[in-house]
This record gives sequence, C-alpha cells and structure tokens, in this order.
Amino acid sequence: MNQNSNLSAEELDKRFDSGEKISGHLDWSKARRPGREQLAEMLRETKQRLLEEVQRLDRAIEQISKR
Repeated sequence: MNQNSNLSAEELDKRFDSGEKISGHLDWSKARRPGREQLAEMLRETKQRLLEEVQRLDRAIEQISKR
C-alpha cells in the first residue's frame, strides 16, 4: 500500500463507497485475478480442438477432391 497503509478494510470500503479514489491505498503488485489461469487453459484447449477439427476437415476435402 502506498498512502496510509494502515487503513482497515472497513475504512477503505467507506472511502470507496463515498466516491473517494482509493487506488493510492492499494498494493497493486499483489493484485490477482481469480480464475484467469483456468480461463487461459480452457482457451488453449478450445483452440487445440478447433485446430484438430480444421485439420480433419482439410483431410476430408483432400480425399473428396481426389475422387
């Protein structure tokens, strides 16, 4: 935390609720986004499945065009 690092969560909530900017009171180096790793893994898996499907379709088209 930068300024007034000893503020309680309750005090930060009050300041935030009153419209005060509290970003100066937060330690952004410790911020995290829960679920982000799971989302990234899901996107990698989806991309891989789509790539495999496109390759399968390409092979099918190639077989049909040889007839």
